[in-house]
Amino acid sequence: MLSQFLDPYDLRARLFPATLAIVPIPVSVICLSNDSAKIASSVASVLFASGVAFVLSRLVREAGKKLEAPLFESWGGAPTTQLLRHRDSRIDPVSKERFHTILSKSIGKPFPSPGRENEDPIAADAIYDAATVWLRGQTRDTKRFPLVFKENISYGFHRNALGIRYLGALVALVCILVTVSASSVVDTKPPYLLISKLQHLKPEIWISFLVAATMLVIWVFMLGKTAVRNAAFSYSARLLESCDLLGKAPKRPKNT
Repeated sequence: MLSQFLDPYDLRARLFPATLAIVPIPVSVICLSNDSAKIASSVASVLFASGVAFVLSRLVREAGKKLEAPLFESWGGAPTTQLLRHRDSRIDPVSKERFHTILSKSIGKPFPSPGRENEDPIAADAIYDAATVWLRGQTRDTKRFPLVFKENISYGFHRNALGIRYLGALVALVCILVTVSASSVVDTKPPYLLISKLQHLKPEIWISFLVAATMLVIWVFMLGKTAVRNAAFSYSARLLESCDLLGKAPKRPKNT
């Protein structure tokens, strides 16, 4: 059903972060109310069928895109642009020279030498940016460039997840508080924490708490700026490596 609204990139890079953000809610509702499981399932089906999945994916995308420019600026430039710079050492000089040669020929613009790059880094970055735009346009065939597509999804997921990070953490925290309140383990009077009641808690309470707590840990410690940066540079490296494949004509099936 979702494939009618969303392509594979939308599903994995845009809808999945939204799903992670709200997943503690249905888990808590189902676990804390015996009669709500069927209702929650029915409501979710109606919402997704009405196009909510499509709307969520777009909202998450916008939240992620707003972060992209500030992130690139804080990193010192767009990841692919950085990797193309002579002064950046994350790609070996031989491979970088090969990428420069292929991209320069493809966009019809000579790439700057190390000296020219140092003299006018802004002009050099403009050429690298133009080459990146051209390269992205040439690698949209997901079957011919599966690794580029895979890393692009990973980057999109982490960027969009960062865009709704605080919302996801807030949802998880609220679900934890609701679950704890429903468990009667916490009281407003001393000793506040009734440890003796822990052993009598229903499995549903534990499930609700553990799911929400796990999601809170994921949002706080695993879906931050470092994860986005790693995914971005991994995608950029695979994108540049596609230069070698672009120089080769795709294989045609033999006539039988």
